[in-house]
Amino acid sequence: MKKTFTLFALLTLLLASQPILAQEPGNNLGKSFATMKSDWPDMRYVEKSEGIYDMYVSIDEGAYYMFFFQNNVLKKEALLLDSQDGFAKEYHDAVRNAFMKNKNYRKVDQDDGITIFYYSYFKISLLYEVLSDGTQRFIMEYNYL
Repeated sequence: MKKTFTLFALLTLLLASQPILAQEPGNNLGKSFATMKSDWPDMRYVEKSEGIYDMYVSIDEGAYYMFFFQNNVLKKEALLLDSQDGFAKEYHDAVRNAFMKNKNYRKVDQDDGITIFYYSYFKISLLYEVLSDGTQRFIMEYNYL
């Protein structure tokens, strides 16, 4: 599990720290369902979310990649990672620090356990929390503004 996330974290950090290649972090917002299904072939329908989105999930070594479609267009995406060994906290901190260092955001809001980075047409929310059973949870969510 750590190998997959280490690679994902490394790619995230590289993309977030390369303002020459891209002024803002890449994302999948606006992609069609067909494109996303091609990129994520194991993506499975879960439920109607918030009454308007068709929610799909892909699970890879304990990480949940969630995709929310409206009219077959991706409107929001999220990564949910739980751990008992500190990995979720390490991952949260590495991603947050990379985004803070890059300074490509237009605005950043910080509160207890949550950091929101605002870009030109989307925002990235980073949430870290410890659940009542001691599980550490990291959620990274991309949404349109």
